[in-house]
Amino acid sequence: GASDLERIKAAQELSRNTLMGALKAERSHVEELEQHLSKLRQNNTAISEMVSSRDDLITELNDRVQVFEEDKMVLKAALKQLQKEMREDAPKTAQIQFELDSARTEIEVLNEEIAQMRDAHDEERKCE
Repeated sequence: GASDLERIKAAQELSRNTLMGALKAERSHVEELEQHLSKLRQNNTAISEMVSSRDDLITELNDRVQVFEEDKMVLKAALKQLQKEMREDAPKTAQIQFELDSARTEIEVLNEEIAQMRDAHDEERKCE
């Protein structure tokens, strides 16, 4: 009778305590999992932002590379044009140099003639 009832109650109490302990452990485990999940979500958000930021940087760098490529093409075209103009101007430059050299020679000849005339004039004055 009574001792069986006490044993049943003791067993029920033990059972209840065991189940309560298991429930507390499970709740604690669920909290840990929720905290872990929250950290993973934060990490995932941070990684997502980093990837987005990296993608934005890559896009910006690609845009800059494109601008540099376009600038390079413009500069190459300008250089070709300048080289063409220099080739076209070379004969003109040579002609101008030739004319300059000729003019200098003529100036030297005229200066010599002027000097000779002065000398002749000075000689004439001495004779007077």
